[in-house]
Amino acid sequence: MSTRAPIGILGRAIAALALSSAVLAAPPVDDGDRSSAPVKEAESATAAGVQGTSADRGLLAGPTVTDAAADGTGGFAGGGMNAGRQSDRRDPVPPRVWFRVLSTLELDPAQRERVQAVAQEFQAEARAFQKANGPAIKELEARMKEMGPGGSKELRSKMQALRSKAPKAEPSMERIWKMLTPEQQDEFKARLDELRKQRSRGSGDAMRPDEAMRSGDAMRSGEAKQPGDAMRPGDAGAPDGPRRPRTRPGGAPPRSRTAPPAGGPV
Repeated sequence: MSTRAPIGILGRAIAALALSSAVLAAPPVDDGDRSSAPVKEAESATAAGVQGTSADRGLLAGPTVTDAAADGTGGFAGGGMNAGRQSDRRDPVPPRVWFRVLSTLELDPAQRERVQAVAQEFQAEARAFQKANGPAIKELEARMKEMGPGGSKELRSKMQALRSKAPKAEPSMERIWKMLTPEQQDEFKARLDELRKQRSRGSGDAMRPDEAMRSGDAMRSGEAKQPGDAMRPGDAGAPDGPRRPRTRPGGAPPRSRTAPPAGGPV
């Protein structure tokens, strides 16, 4: 029987991998020229879902980074359904969310060891890139910010060239995906779908996957609050309807706001 991945070395490795992928994919300062702006994190990711002969790639199959950059439609399509049809693609899923979902899966000891190795390998690549290119990227960002909108295209070109050398999270994600059993892959898709449902209800992607699953279970069981449960007519602060009288200590009726207390001045 598989066991839940501990929030220890593996958990920290996955979290660091997700953070590194987000940092490396972060776009530079917006200079107002959208036509030459670098591809965002979600756009640079390969699309999720099975497509054509790439079924073994699971959630990572789909357009390549080059394709996504060319047509602006890249990203994780998710779920493995209709990934090849533009009209059916779902909202992109950033790598950081992908890794957060991964951290909620139950992995056996062998899987934990292999996933940890992949995460540590990516961390090492990210650290090496930051050490070699971090200062140059910061300098370019500062210069682009000073120039403002319509700045030098030469600076933008240099920034894109530097960021193109950054290690990509997708190869690590593909390797990890192939380590999962079909049952784990199905569970992954279900949890990712639950996150999408939470986001569509207005909660955003800040919700953790485990919270999304608990919330989804509560709604299916009828335990979740329905709209209007927190405030109905008659409740204090309700927009309409009479207020419920407050009971004084000892069960005494509430004081009238117009009549003075008994024995008091007229």
